Amino acid sequence: MKNTLTCIICPRSCLIYVYCEDGGIEKIQGALCSKGKRYVQKELTCPMRTISTTVEVTGGEYPLVSVKSEGELPKEQLKLVMRELAKVKVRAPVDIGDILVYNILNTGVNIVATRIVKQK
Repeated sequence: MKNTLTCIICPRSCLIYVYCEDGGIEKIQGALCSKGKRYVQKELTCPMRTISTTVEVTGGEYPLVSVKSEGELPKEQLKLVMRELAKVKVRAPVDIGDILVYNILNTGVNIVATRIVKQK
């Protein structure tokens, strides 16, 4: 079976062809660097994503604060992570880099603020 992926590691955006047989990767073509090959192998075996969203703020100059994951999360857990973050409410003030959720869903990944929200 042939899969086609676009590498997102660098601005080259290589179109990579992956040939799979019996659940394993047989051949990778089109990657202009080793990073592309590693990306494709990881994407096919254990896809990971960084998440960016917002969480609710009480007592702040803004009702929401932008957040992101400090590391990558398993792709299959993104919906669960988003549901969990929808329940989160933090109290102002919030600073950039504040950890708002430690070890979300026991993934070892923290959720951090990416914006300042001053107290009202």
